[in-house]
Amino acid sequence: MRPLTARLTGHGFQQRRIGLWQRLERVGEVTRATDDESAHGRRLHLEVALPGWGLAAEATLVFIERYVRRGDGWELTGYKYDYHREPRPSGRKAHHWHDGIVHAHCVDSRWPGAASHFRDVPVDLLEAAGDFEALHLRGDIDCSGLFPLA
Repeated sequence: MRPLTARLTGHGFQQRRIGLWQRLERVGEVTRATDDESAHGRRLHLEVALPGWGLAAEATLVFIERYVRRGDGWELTGYKYDYHREPRPSGRKAHHWHDGIVHAHCVDSRWPGAASHFRDVPVDLLEAAGDFEALHLRGDIDCSGLFPLA
């Protein structure tokens, strides 16, 4: 699978974190925006509380991207973008790419114990955020119409 973002320099990585933080603040309160580097690679982790700013939490958005060093930059190698209705477990939708597999998770608000993996297409963090924002405005999570992961 091809990465969804161009290879990032160290400076570009910082710009991505700050730019995403600013865009996500339009959705809710960004409560975490970290960038961790280790011998295994680099991880960008952002969390957003909906609605945030001292109001009771209705949902939490969690965005994690994993990168490895390639030449003089950082290349995206996986992501986990999650929407959790609060209080948990009240429903969940997620877009994941790890171990070479792109898939979705969906936990219907009406049947929180019936978690499953579903087929998905590669998405960018901001596409996932838009999906989650629309889902939040609709209310309950409905998993109908999704196809099981083979």
